[in-house]
Amino acid sequence: FMMNARLALVFVVCAPVLACILFFVVRSVAPRYPLLQRAVDKLNAVVQEDLTAIRAVKAFVRGEYEEEKFAEVNTDLTSSSETTFHYAVLNLPAFQAVMYSAIVLIMWFGGNMILKSNLAVGDLTGFLSYVMQVMNSLMMIANVFLLLTRSLASAHRIAEVLDEQVKLAFPENGLEQVADGSIDFQDVSFKYHKDAREFALSGVNLHIPSGQTVGILGGTGASKTTLVQLIPRLYDATGGTVRVGGRDVRDYALPVLRDAVSMVLQKNLLFTGTVRDNLLWGNPQADDAELWDACRKACTDEFLERMPDGLDTDL
Repeated sequence: FMMNARLALVFVVCAPVLACILFFVVRSVAPRYPLLQRAVDKLNAVVQEDLTAIRAVKAFVRGEYEEEKFAEVNTDLTSSSETTFHYAVLNLPAFQAVMYSAIVLIMWFGGNMILKSNLAVGDLTGFLSYVMQVMNSLMMIANVFLLLTRSLASAHRIAEVLDEQVKLAFPENGLEQVADGSIDFQDVSFKYHKDAREFALSGVNLHIPSGQTVGILGGTGASKTTLVQLIPRLYDATGGTVRVGGRDVRDYALPVLRDAVSMVLQKNLLFTGTVRDNLLWGNPQADDAELWDACRKACTDEFLERMPDGLDTDL
């Protein structure tokens, strides 16, 4: 404006056009990014399952079936990507069209002003240089908006996890000590979802004195694991009361209760790191003698003694 107000009007007209283009692109693309992310999820899930279960796939000769399944989710991702980026890539050519149109108009009007001796050639050159810088900056800002639109889809999904409310209620002044190892189930019923039609456990009454060993037998899906998971309060009973040490599990501070209940999981799980790192999960202050004692009880000491690094063997 300071160099030439009349030529600046061309830029003033072009700026709203750029804004309208950006608004249209963002409005068209924004709802499609969540769909694209879900398509990526499905593809990742299939690939992860196939790699994890590669032996099962080979053993049951299901390679072609898994390839077809992969092709289906891959096609969905391709289609979703094409639709999304069909609008996203309009940003650059549309902006360039407006930018070069502005330059042509400025040169046209500026050239006429030079012919009429109302403008110096150097001023027009400088004006064009500034306009190019501003236009390129606007194009960069527009690309940032598009990237922001895509990142917001991911940020929303992360926020859903971070904002998820813990359903277990914690007592403010929970009990800090478990008296003994007795376990009582008093008319306990449980279902995993409040709208489930049937209970996984129904009307369970059970008393296990401290020090007693009890075996719970049942077929697959008989809710044996569910019963055990109610003891350290991985879930809360839907009805009835679960007691440990004579007190309701909901009366204890959660770390105290779970620290008192030892649990051997149905499926073995090892974390990345050394054998020592994994064993210290059970007792962070354990010394080598205690760790080897645990290994002897688990019958892994002979195997570990053959390893060159012993407890410091990387898993």
